[in-house]
Amino acid sequence: KAEEAPGLDPETRDIIRAQQCLLRLRFNPSQAEKREVSREAARLLENATDRVLNELITAAHFLAYAHEFEECERLLHAISEHASATERTRERAQLYVAYCYGKERRYADAHVLLEGLIQNATSDEVRATALMEHGLYYYYEGKPAEGVQALTRARNMGMSDPLARAKISYHLGNCYFATRQYREAGMAYEEVLALLAPSTPATFGRYAFYTRAAERGHRAYEKAGDLAKAKRCLRLYEAATVSAPQNGSPVEG
Repeated sequence: KAEEAPGLDPETRDIIRAQQCLLRLRFNPSQAEKREVSREAARLLENATDRVLNELITAAHFLAYAHEFEECERLLHAISEHASATERTRERAQLYVAYCYGKERRYADAHVLLEGLIQNATSDEVRATALMEHGLYYYYEGKPAEGVQALTRARNMGMSDPLARAKISYHLGNCYFATRQYREAGMAYEEVLALLAPSTPATFGRYAFYTRAAERGHRAYEKAGDLAKAKRCLRLYEAATVSAPQNGSPVEG
């Protein structure tokens, strides 16, 4: 095992162990495996550096994927209160706690946490991500008008990552569509298409958002009465789905 290689410093060894926790959670872990990962994470927390804490945040995210929300939240709270955690690490842990709350449909709790990050986060990226989650949970709650406000603020912050910007525009399009602002919805979906054009790397996440935006852009422009743009979105959707790999999973990178 890599962690048993001679000459490894303690931090690198703990990073490898944290990554092993992540790998054990990725593929349908058993209850016994999830319990062992929680115990190993608790052991790693004792003397963790900030780098180890960030690896554990990613492992906690996969605990949430495995529907172990209580364990996930316990680990994230411990990380955010850890003496070695930088402010950026604390903020990242809090974002993932809000994600857990959202998965549990504890939207009121998620909003409180996200509002604190929007006001106080040291990073524009964290603030924009918190605004996006804020707007998304408003949409899930059946409050798309509030979602438009939060997501518009997130979009105006101009995140550097094209996929992150595309996610914001996609959720904004959904909120516009739900409020029957169909032309604005179509424009938001077109932003997604421009950001994730076929010339960009074909990761699964990009492909999923691109094809959904093209299909929904077609529907939005049809309802807005702009048939030329509706047909353009439909052509983009058809071109993307025809060229997709036969197994339905574009290369993940």
